[in-house]
Amino acid sequence: MTLAGTSFGFPTVDAAMDPVVAARRAIEALRSGVPSRDAVAATGSGQVALEDRFALLTEAAAAGRPGGLLIGGGFGSGKSHLLEHLGRLALDAGFAVSRVVISKETPLFDPAKVFAAAVESAVVADRPRPALVEAAAALDVDGRPFAELLRWAATPGAELNERFAATLVQFARARQTDAAWANTLVRFWSGDPINAAELRRAMKQSGEVRPVLSPVSVKELALQRWRFAPRLLAAAGSRG
Repeated sequence: MTLAGTSFGFPTVDAAMDPVVAARRAIEALRSGVPSRDAVAATGSGQVALEDRFALLTEAAAAGRPGGLLIGGGFGSGKSHLLEHLGRLALDAGFAVSRVVISKETPLFDPAKVFAAAVESAVVADRPRPALVEAAAALDVDGRPFAELLRWAATPGAELNERFAATLVQFARARQTDAAWANTLVRFWSGDPINAAELRRAMKQSGEVRPVLSPVSVKELALQRWRFAPRLLAAAGSRG
């Protein structure tokens, strides 16, 4: 993932689309049997009971009670269409949505690769950039949600490596003054490694006499990112 500039990379595009173009794209998608966003938006899912159950799950997730839903069906039964529709419902409800295809390149047993794929595809409604990039740009480092995120990340109960709290502090200092360093911090949240010596040096410059960064494996860091990312999104205004 490449990030650049004070807007944290990725070109901005107009999210609005000509309704005629959208209608034509929906028709072509239906003709080819591809569950595009336009086709799904035009037709819905027809699965009212599943939509209601999904709505309950999203409300529970927003309240801090995450859950899951397993959908099964044969080839051509409409699974992809339904997933696309549920994703749109979640976006409209204020959630960040990510779609990950488990494969040889993204095996379920590798949390780092799964997280990287999830971050790459994660979006929020009407925004062109990945959700974590949008979240970083939207963070109010002087606001209460950010303060609560930082306080949580620094507590033993969060079970996070010191890198997370340290990068939050550094981001609050650097976002307006050092775009390159701010981008490095966002890339760390998104799954990239961060140079420990460079981070320690920045922490010392910020006034920490003996900065502590405990060793952590790539796998464990990925698992910790799975806990950190939803909190970051929520601090930036997402419901979950």
